[in-house]
Amino acid sequence: VVFAVVALTAHAQTRPDIPDTFVSGAEVEVHGEGHEATRFGEGFFASDSESIRTVEMYDIKDGFRVFHLFSLQRFDLKKDLSITSYDRNECSVRDLKSDYIGPFDWVKDAKFVGEHRVRERTLDAWEATFAGVRMLVAVSKDDPNTPVVMERESIHDFTRYYFHFFNATTPEAKLFNVPTECKLNTYSFVRDPTRPNVAESFLAEAQLELHDQNRNATRFGEGFFASDSTSSGKIAEMYDFHDGTSVFHLFGLQRFDLEKSYHISSEDRHDCRERDLHSSFIPPFEWLSKAQYIGEHDIHGRKLDGWEYRQSGMRLLIGVAPENVNVPVVMERESVSEFTRYHFTSFNATVPESKFFAVPSECQQ
Repeated sequence: VVFAVVALTAHAQTRPDIPDTFVSGAEVEVHGEGHEATRFGEGFFASDSESIRTVEMYDIKDGFRVFHLFSLQRFDLKKDLSITSYDRNECSVRDLKSDYIGPFDWVKDAKFVGEHRVRERTLDAWEATFAGVRMLVAVSKDDPNTPVVMERESIHDFTRYYFHFFNATTPEAKLFNVPTECKLNTYSFVRDPTRPNVAESFLAEAQLELHDQNRNATRFGEGFFASDSTSSGKIAEMYDFHDGTSVFHLFGLQRFDLEKSYHISSEDRHDCRERDLHSSFIPPFEWLSKAQYIGEHDIHGRKLDGWEYRQSGMRLLIGVAPENVNVPVVMERESVSEFTRYHFTSFNATVPESKFFAVPSECQQ
């Protein structure tokens, strides 16, 4: 699928004002890493701001089988429910203590990044980056409040939505019904903890868990996560995943000073993807200022205070030790197609050496 930048226009663009309440039919592309195939699904995306609930459901055909992606946030019930499997009975249920935010609320902070050509249509594109995730929405000039395409990209996940229709009407209540396969659970909850204030510049060593929602598999890698808030800002992540005799490399670099991002996700480091970077630097943990405390979590036998923030169909969580709240121990990022968990083995609140942000020679060819 060709998704190319055509031009940046000099005149002011009309910022999209996409409704919080809608029901839409959508085709979803879930892109695999490296040489893994892209999967295509069909389904719907709906939100009701009055009843404070959102839902996404897509079926991905895999030969004679169908893989189900289902994500329901019932803020009225304080429950988050998801199914990501061939078997609809495999339902995950979590307590939901954050507040409802419209799926396209992020567009108010987005920047116009030019005209994009998508499936023979020329569209205006708006982009924002936060918590290491790039969000993009493309709209037609004559109807800027109706999304045509949306993209969500992190270091290892790339998902694209094509909206077949988008109706700014209250969805039928049945779309938000809790599946009978889902059972309730609870978390312990302690009130009034100290809000974390994680440094904007840091160098961290981390173990990374990549949970493949499509294939019900988990991979483990090791590497680093670095941020430099000085100058125009830089963010880098690099992890190696050992698989027998081969090593899979995952690398993401955002050079806001160069207005470029670089990405490698393959066994061959020469497979580098470069993209123009139009957004401004936002510290990786800036979202914590808007996060809500969701209680005490037991992660791998360690009790941590959990803070959560939800935006544009994505859940972010950080776990910190009560005695050292400004140092992250665990971070999770989850969407309908991605679940990634970071285990920080060290975290130094210092400006990293410049070598961590060097553009690889493979990306300069």
